[in-house]
Amino acid sequence: MNDAAFIIGLMRTETDAVGFIPAPAIRERWIPLGRYIIQRDRRGLRRGYILHGPATARRPLYVNQCIIETDHRLRGYATLAVRTLLARAISGQCTEIRLNCAADLSANAFWMTEGFTPIWIQTGGRRRDRQIITYQKKIPAHTHTISQAQPQMLLPNFTRGDEHP
Repeated sequence: MNDAAFIIGLMRTETDAVGFIPAPAIRERWIPLGRYIIQRDRRGLRRGYILHGPATARRPLYVNQCIIETDHRLRGYATLAVRTLLARAISGQCTEIRLNCAADLSANAFWMTEGFTPIWIQTGGRRRDRQIITYQKKIPAHTHTISQAQPQMLLPNFTRGDEHP
């Protein structure tokens, strides 16, 4: 199974929580541009992912989706993926990371634990009729002076998952 097939399959199992992005969009807009992070366990098995937008200087980096398999939550996989996302935002000189999360999901506690701050709440679509919270994590300007190599050295190897079984 390739990364696109894994992302599409996991997204289908979590559609009620996160919505659904069409498979062609995943294959055309995220995969070829490297705008995703695959989270793996210590055996190298895929356990989750983050889809994100471009890391553009002086702009926010937007998270489109973040999902960890239900049986593998609370094991540090998402934290490691967010660290990798933060390193990408810093190397791209982004001003912040932003994301939306439905108010009824337990993931809200995770995002706040990771230092994200809720900045507004809006009403969701008609189908689910729930509130959506927008979070942000500011990236201080002084962190943009870190070279691209340094954040990688500071972070555990997220693809192997050795530090978080």
